[in-house]
Amino acid sequence: MKLNKLTGNNMKSERIHRLNKAPIKQGLYILYLMQTSQRLHCNLALCQAAHLANETGLPLLIVFHLKPDYPEANYRHFRFMVDGLLQCATDAIGFGIGFELSDLPEEQLYSHYLNQAAAIICDQGYLYPQQKWQTDIAANVSCLMETVEDNLIIPIASASNKAEWSARTIRPKLMKKISYFAGDAETKLPPLKYPFRNNASHNNETAERFLETTRKNKYLAPADLSSGERTAQKILNDFIENKLTDYSQNRKDPSLAGSSRLSPYLHFGQISPLQILQKINTLPYAGAFIEELLIRRELAHNFVYFTPHYDDYTILPAWSRKTLKEHRSDLRPQLYSPKELENATTTDSYWNAAMYEMQKTGFMENTMRMYWGKKIIEWSRSPEEAYTTIITLNNRYFLDGRDANSYAGVGWCFGLHDRPWPSKPIFGTVRSMTAQGLARKYDMNTYCKKFLL
Repeated sequence: MKLNKLTGNNMKSERIHRLNKAPIKQGLYILYLMQTSQRLHCNLALCQAAHLANETGLPLLIVFHLKPDYPEANYRHFRFMVDGLLQCATDAIGFGIGFELSDLPEEQLYSHYLNQAAAIICDQGYLYPQQKWQTDIAANVSCLMETVEDNLIIPIASASNKAEWSARTIRPKLMKKISYFAGDAETKLPPLKYPFRNNASHNNETAERFLETTRKNKYLAPADLSSGERTAQKILNDFIENKLTDYSQNRKDPSLAGSSRLSPYLHFGQISPLQILQKINTLPYAGAFIEELLIRRELAHNFVYFTPHYDDYTILPAWSRKTLKEHRSDLRPQLYSPKELENATTTDSYWNAAMYEMQKTGFMENTMRMYWGKKIIEWSRSPEEAYTTIITLNNRYFLDGRDANSYAGVGWCFGLHDRPWPSKPIFGTVRSMTAQGLARKYDMNTYCKKFLL
């Protein structure tokens, strides 16, 4: 896949969604409630807030609300996120933007920040907790509140108005819109006319207090991976210089680590997919990566946005649930409890290596993610039990867990966005994977040596 050269345009109005009918009111600042776009560069929500600040003659304040009870998040996720946010705060202050990390209870956000805003801008979230938080706030403030879609290349409803069946069905819809929307990547943060003066914040103290709370209550060892917008840019540049040319051949081979490794940074919004596309679009051999960045990633967001209860077994395709039900009594070669799986005590060295990779790095090469999930289906008493185990471990250990791509990827193990295959025991017509298949295609001994002692 290769796209035409992308040209810069002003941000398209289809990216902006009004959440209430309130007007811009008198206030102390324009407030950007940062959530899913934890960056300053190529952040269209921040650009919208900055333009509004200049137009109203007000300074711009960014607030990020730290929530220790965020669903399924733990110290590993919070540590990675907060490290990146502290970098953001430093850079924002250099731009004349206020930046406050807040660990206040939800109700105190109103008196401390929300009620003093002339208008509120958010970056669009697609998962249920993100959307609920934004709509709840919009219903309880007396000023204008908008969201901006800046973590997808094509705004969700501009691509499709329903849950798509597969990549095949969404691809032409996305390709039809790409030249119109991708130019938004050239939008830059405008200079601020009215700097935020009160910038002596207590972000480091707030971060330490918040992390200490989550360390005590939700501890999981931090992943062996650096965080932040600057790290994300370095990883992107390294990928373009050293991996992109061979990406289509190497991305599936776990021994080569040929993937971009950008997924944790995309999950936390530390890098923009628009910016990535802008940098790689005209380069040779970029087609396979554009397929992942544009088609597969936006198909996953289409899935979670148009599928209530996207993390529940019952939303899987009817054909796959039917065939798995028909084979639920098939003899399993092994049965492992969720704890045995978490401890990587199976007889499958490839699978154990993948589990250790997840635990150590918070990441797993995509081929091993698929194999990892498929084997849990094979080793569980029922497909429902397997689904629960996969979702739980996925969300606990992966830095890019609790993400549209993750939920779609788990669903794919059970037939989502796939088609029926020749019937096999346990799986029925759902696609299966085998250790023999991995060994035939890839240097699995090299992969295992990275993670098995």
